[in-house]
Amino acid sequence: MRESACFLQYTYILHFPFFCSAALYPVNQDAVTADPKTREFLLRVVHVLLDFITKSNDRDEKVVDFYHPIELKKVLDLKLSEQPEPLGKLLEDCRQALKYQVKTGRKDR
Repeated sequence: MRESACFLQYTYILHFPFFCSAALYPVNQDAVTADPKTREFLLRVVHVLLDFITKSNDRDEKVVDFYHPIELKKVLDLKLSEQPEPLGKLLEDCRQALKYQVKTGRKDR
């Protein structure tokens, strides 16, 4: 998946596919370990959102990449897991969910 130039400016030293929410605030109260992980995770979420906003305002992007709800069920994993998911999966789920949203940011619509 293409990521924005803004996202690529940051060097990430943490490996989010292996971290779960227990590594972040407020569950983990050890500031030495929780603070950098929490900050990095939230920065990644912000970059996912900024990429979506950028695409929403791009005249070359489709307004909607329409899929019938039954097709979306096949594409999106909407099941709740019994175990915590890795944070990397949460970020990917956010990207996937935003991919199928109606892009209403452009003023010409």
